Amino acid sequence: MKEGDDLVINIQFQICGLVILILVAALYVKRRTIWINTDRIFGVFIAITLFSTIADIASIYTINFRDSISPLFNEFVCKLYLYTLTLASFITLIYLVAEVCRNDKRFFKLVGYMSLAMVAVGVAYIFLPIEYHVNKADESIYTLGPAVIYTYVVSVILLVLSVTGNMVFGTHRGRYRHNPVTVILTTFIIAAGIQFVNNQILIVSFAESVAVLLIYLFMENPADKMDEETGFYTSGMLKAYIDRQYMMGERFFIVAFSVNSYDVVTRTFGINNAANLLKNVAVYLRELDEVQLFRLGEYRFAIAGSYENEEIFNNVMRYMNEIEKKEFAVSNTQITINTDICVFNDSELLNNSDEVLYCINSILSGHTGDGIIDINKNSLEDVNWRSSIEDTLRWAIDNDKFMVYYQPIYSIEKQCFVSFEALVRLWDEKGTFIAPDEFIPIAEQNGLIADIDMIVLKKVCRFINDTDPNQYGIKYIEVNLSAVQCMNSGFAADLKRVMDDYGVPIEYIHFEITETAMANSKQSLSDNMHKLIGLGSAFFLDDYGSGYANLNFLIDFPFRAVKLDKELVWSFFNNKKGEIATRFSIDMLKSLDMEIVAEGIETKEQFNAMKDFEVEYIQGYYFSRPLNENDVIDFVRNSPLGAATA
Repeated sequence: MKEGDDLVINIQFQICGLVILILVAALYVKRRTIWINTDRIFGVFIAITLFSTIADIASIYTINFRDSISPLFNEFVCKLYLYTLTLASFITLIYLVAEVCRNDKRFFKLVGYMSLAMVAVGVAYIFLPIEYHVNKADESIYTLGPAVIYTYVVSVILLVLSVTGNMVFGTHRGRYRHNPVTVILTTFIIAAGIQFVNNQILIVSFAESVAVLLIYLFMENPADKMDEETGFYTSGMLKAYIDRQYMMGERFFIVAFSVNSYDVVTRTFGINNAANLLKNVAVYLRELDEVQLFRLGEYRFAIAGSYENEEIFNNVMRYMNEIEKKEFAVSNTQITINTDICVFNDSELLNNSDEVLYCINSILSGHTGDGIIDINKNSLEDVNWRSSIEDTLRWAIDNDKFMVYYQPIYSIEKQCFVSFEALVRLWDEKGTFIAPDEFIPIAEQNGLIADIDMIVLKKVCRFINDTDPNQYGIKYIEVNLSAVQCMNSGFAADLKRVMDDYGVPIEYIHFEITETAMANSKQSLSDNMHKLIGLGSAFFLDDYGSGYANLNFLIDFPFRAVKLDKELVWSFFNNKKGEIATRFSIDMLKSLDMEIVAEGIETKEQFNAMKDFEVEYIQGYYFSRPLNENDVIDFVRNSPLGAATA
């Protein structure tokens, strides 16, 4: 363009895109992050698109002044802009690869090969001609020729690879990350198509900036990676951190812990004060230097850092050793907290984030006492044992391998057996018996207990249909409900549906509930209890005296009977305090007009003592161990104690 001619400056879209990119870049630099691969690649993406937008604006000016500047310089600027467009498509593909290859050590090698290919793409621009179009009438300005066509071809190939990868591996990331990628790729393709059809609309740079903004909002947004209450990273970010450390071959440590006092504080001071306690714990942890802080769950935290410098780890352990001595403000009170602590400082013991997180969660879920547990070969054996139990539980659920045994319950008044308690039993694939005390807590922690409860209920219903135990004087069968079942607001309808399917009258089945189940689900449990009682069932409070007895449960919930835990019964014969406690419990329950079942009766002395107390029902080895379906019917039918008249 000669001096005095009007310039054709068609850069409205580029200026808008530049503003967006500067804003996102500022937010990106300011945020805290643990710098996993996608974080770093996104930073490169911002830099390239920012440079590409600037190069786009610069190319428009050099084209305007191509008659007064060096043709070589003008060509260099225009081709540089075209090359940055292919680089933007390339980085989009790399970002998707990083999403899929989060914990694959071959990622860097793959990126290396792809980067060499892009260098070759850039070299080709040296030899490709480029042409320029400037039209003052319609204010159109753009490049054309072989170099431009080459840019479109390379970009389309890279975008097609990205689209294909997004379709094939989209389920790997889940909808939350799959959908934004689809929108981003669509934005690129539509913009490229518009500019290819109508070169006057220079929209590609703006489309790049929109893509960057979408990635930031939906995939790299710090708010999605941070816990709002504490400002710590989420558990998903801990997984990403572990993957990065393994990928980079860097040693690391993790110290995870549970604030066991949380439930007590919630019940005593309320949920808001319990939340404030966790915030105060977070403030205490922020004093640590050179570590990353994570919130793993409602009251579970993790501290992670490099183990290349052992002093960092030692400092963390000093803090953790002092945490139970420190006083935290709750309401107007200063309290100390109780914790379970799991330490993982030998990253070579395990191979990936899934193994590490499973191990940590397993140890913290199964550990309920004070102290620190190191993840070592011994503790890994315990974790592997828990894992094998979980596998056995899933196998048993899928293949209907749970068995139900029945323990007869004796009525002192009628001097015969009047009911059974249904007890679940399990043998693994090798025929090894797994005790309920071993597998039930694990089933409760991993959510499988609800399936097991329904399996037991169905088997009990089938047993009633097949044997008609009522003809032998068995008026009802007691079935245990887990805490998980009791938390389900619709469990009454679910239980009735199963009994209706088998044609079993609801009064044939009574339900046992522990104090733990009631503590977690008072309102829904109360509603469902009243529904089932109204239909003819009844409820027993199980294991009374085994834990922290709450008299409010007896007062507030419509129990017909209470089952004395065997430890409470046995304590009557062991020491004076136990005798007093047992007498008091029985007298109180009778004053509340509760029927009483004494569990764990094994000797004639124990039987006679409970009989003297006028306890209504007796259950224990004194009469019979739990028996399978055939044996329990034979036992009741042939017992010299007799059976009630049907």
